[in-house]
Amino acid sequence: MYYHNKPQRQKTSQIVIFIFFLIVYCAQMVFVMLFLMDKYVAIMKVLFGIKKGELMFAPIGCHIFSLTGFVLWIPISYCILKAVFSLLFGMNKFFASIDSKENYTGGRYSLGSYERDMALCIVLEIAALVFFVFSIFYNIRVRDQGIYHKKFFSLRTELIQWHSVDSLDFCLEIGKSKKESATPKFIVHAEGKSLDLWNGFGMGSPKVEELISFTEQLLKKNPKARLNINFELSGENLSAIRRYKNGEEKVRHLYSYILQKQKKTLAN
Repeated sequence: MYYHNKPQRQKTSQIVIFIFFLIVYCAQMVFVMLFLMDKYVAIMKVLFGIKKGELMFAPIGCHIFSLTGFVLWIPISYCILKAVFSLLFGMNKFFASIDSKENYTGGRYSLGSYERDMALCIVLEIAALVFFVFSIFYNIRVRDQGIYHKKFFSLRTELIQWHSVDSLDFCLEIGKSKKESATPKFIVHAEGKSLDLWNGFGMGSPKVEELISFTEQLLKKNPKARLNINFELSGENLSAIRRYKNGEEKVRHLYSYILQKQKKTLAN
């Protein structure tokens, strides 16, 4: 009886360990995605040598970077955790049986065979890598010379010089759905080009103080640049932005600042 039950107990213990493995695997994946989104600007500032006082905006690049980084990290983290659990708990054979082609059953979204599914995974990883690399450069860098930026999938960095900036528009887009969404925008217009420095609330969006710092720098370099506010703090707009953490506080702060600058310009 002892020898009959021992393999069963061992198998059960490995299943329990594997469940723990899955919990750790899923938990760290969420953490990695949030980490990449939160630290994107800091990472880019180091890569591009952004000095103190210089600014960087990347509301969209941040999300592409974190999402594709998440996809790339899926197989890497699996291999790392598998090696750790195999070393600590002797799970080599258990993982080998799970990963074996013979035991592969596919799933609801399977293409019908192990080879096809693996080929699809490889294609997705390569695509994620391409987007990940381009997202590193998909940002707006503000320096003494002007505003550096590049379009996605472009290898050429464009420079908008300060004197070519025509206007700076503060906008608020309200989405019409079951739950109203609000998207604040801070758009630079120059020589037919438009760059949005603030594309929505949430992680990756710039601080209001950074937008104000950019405006101060713009007016110092180009006093003729116009500041525009294209919405009102109406009840509908306020209701929409209150759905976001500190949304009303941020919008009101920048709104008041722009109004103050407009009045000062008219007085002069």
